[in-house]
Amino acid sequence: MKKWFSQLNICYKTAFINAAIVMVAALATLFLIWFNYGEIPFGILLGGIIGTASYVFMGSVDNNTNKRAIATIILTVVRFLIIGAVIFLAAWLYYKLELHYFNVFAVAGSYLVSPIVLAIVYGKERTR
Repeated sequence: MKKWFSQLNICYKTAFINAAIVMVAALATLFLIWFNYGEIPFGILLGGIIGTASYVFMGSVDNNTNKRAIATIILTVVRFLIIGAVIFLAAWLYYKLELHYFNVFAVAGSYLVSPIVLAIVYGKERTR
């Protein structure tokens, strides 16, 4: 497995580690459902799924340099639009409609896991 993981590009490594961290965090907060705070694990899952999917899509870009640069710019813009739309949707459901399905802070917090994992993976790649 170590050989397989070391052959992945940096986006796939980030997506894999991010998915593992999000799953552990969601499972660790799953007990909150019994205390009527079920929106926290569901918010963590929603943010983690969107964050992991964005890195999977960025990793699947073709290796041609001209197409890769344009595709990376487009995917980055689309990624930020999706992140903003999901946070807006979670806030709108929570505060305007009072449907407590997703906690806005849990969604935003699980988005922050991806850049931290990317920085760690990139730092480890640079030291090799």
